[in-house]
Amino acid sequence: MAAYFIWHGVNGQRGLKIGEEFEQKLEQLRFERNLLKLQRMHWESRLALIKGETVDADILEEEARKRLGRAHKNDVVIFLPAAGAP
Repeated sequence: MAAYFIWHGVNGQRGLKIGEEFEQKLEQLRFERNLLKLQRMHWESRLALIKGETVDADILEEEARKRLGRAHKNDVVIFLPAAGAP
């Protein structure tokens, strides 16, 4: 009977192994949360540059070139083969 309780204490629903798995999952979720916080800070800083009375010229030019598919004369462009090409 003691072996039954020991086994469930280690392997059961609330056993020691489950606690370790929860800790690993919690650590993974904390890492993901921190990455998302960094991404949010990045986007908030970029948004602050285009919000308000004036727009940052560099951000405006970058977005315009990206949307229009254009390159600046000093940009280096590397052509990659198409996905289906050998």
